Amino acid sequence: GCSIIAMSMATCNVLGVMFDPMHCIPLQSANDKMDWTLGIARDVRFCFGEVTAILQVHIVDSPAYDVFLGRPFEVLTQACTQSFLSRDQHITIINPNTEKIVTIPTVP
Repeated sequence: GCSIIAMSMATCNVLGVMFDPMHCIPLQSANDKMDWTLGIARDVRFCFGEVTAILQVHIVDSPAYDVFLGRPFEVLTQACTQSFLSRDQHITIINPNTEKIVTIPTVP
């Protein structure tokens, strides 16, 4: 899995997320292309029902996604994925500070 949380510059602009352009990191994509992030947005609040996660988000110029929740999100929220024969999935996350839990249904 991806070792960072990333957001497209377009989404960053729409949401008005501020970021520090002085902290860029190299980013290798799935097709082995190497590029640099544009910076990092610190302490970005993501709300999933009653679970709020405060995340460090790397800003990327023009990826194929709006927001990519990588391994840091999975670890922080203790994410569990349940897959069904219908190809649906449920992702259950927890806020370890409040012990609130939500299950997010997804469809293919």
